[in-house]
Amino acid sequence: MASNLARFAQLIVTRSNVGSDFFLQLNDSVYLAYNGNEDGPRPQIVLFHGIQADCEQSPEALLRNCWSSEDGCEFWVKSWLKRSFPTATVYLVYYDCRIAEDDNCGSLDMYATAERILGDLLLEDIGQSPRNPVILVGQDIGGQVLKAVCLQASRRSRSGYDSPEKQFLEQVKGTFFFSTPHGGLEPGIPYLHAQDQMKVVMKTFRVHSPQHARANEDFRKLAKLYNWRTKGLGAIQLGPLIHVPEASARLGVDEFHMVDSTAMSICRPKSRSASSFRHLEKFVHDSLSDFQLKSPHTLGSRYGSVCAPLAKTAWAMDRLYSSYRLNIAFIPLLNLCDYRRKLYKNDRV
Repeated sequence: MASNLARFAQLIVTRSNVGSDFFLQLNDSVYLAYNGNEDGPRPQIVLFHGIQADCEQSPEALLRNCWSSEDGCEFWVKSWLKRSFPTATVYLVYYDCRIAEDDNCGSLDMYATAERILGDLLLEDIGQSPRNPVILVGQDIGGQVLKAVCLQASRRSRSGYDSPEKQFLEQVKGTFFFSTPHGGLEPGIPYLHAQDQMKVVMKTFRVHSPQHARANEDFRKLAKLYNWRTKGLGAIQLGPLIHVPEASARLGVDEFHMVDSTAMSICRPKSRSASSFRHLEKFVHDSLSDFQLKSPHTLGSRYGSVCAPLAKTAWAMDRLYSSYRLNIAFIPLLNLCDYRRKLYKNDRV
């Protein structure tokens, strides 16, 4: 406890002044937007930003700009998400995705970036407790980075059954994509005739890339194996920097919707009633509802101490059979148990 307090105090002293009122830097890749209260399960929402147009912009300024409302007055990943999910903890991930005219920035190595981010997430114990369901959110190419992190965790999880990477994958309950170019992106209006001058970031995510096809197929299998929810939003408007075609944004997700925005501004909603935020809010709520229905850490309070052992057994069996892709649901047993418990209480009255 004392060591944690000392570390927190050191972070307060050493954090950057820019954006210091909005989030706290935990390590090279991970920032803390807010920490929820201790009551009940504590979901962890992890957000991956998109393309950075300004090479001189600091990481803190990028994160503040990316996850603010359209008018810049609300840092919505802190204020709005906190109102919707008060027990949640929200993390922001930073990586170099700058588009620049020199070689000092924007040189995105997807494998190395995913390896570094995964290590930094595990360093903060993200996804390491059964009480912490994880929701991953990506904006444009941040969705591709998100998938690369999950695939890297899958490769490393093969080394051991109880590895931190496997625990992380098991705790992920859903992945949400803001205009992510699953099938590649196209340049925006000013860049239509300057594709040869585009730097590594833009070339890495070009349309019809074989690398994308393999990564999408591997991620689809991974999401099916762990029963993740997947949802994506597409942008109707053609943006000034990049454009994600509808077919590219729709590829490989279970649920998809189009919203009136550009790929760069889709995660800058005007208000809490904006479609982009409402879709994210509903997705997180539905993902957490699934977790609360199946997790033995919440079933005890829902079904009473008499039924808690049965709940835990059913949950464990459901996970076992799900790993073999057999769609066997044990939740009806819990509903029956709840019904029997109510009859017992009525008989005693």
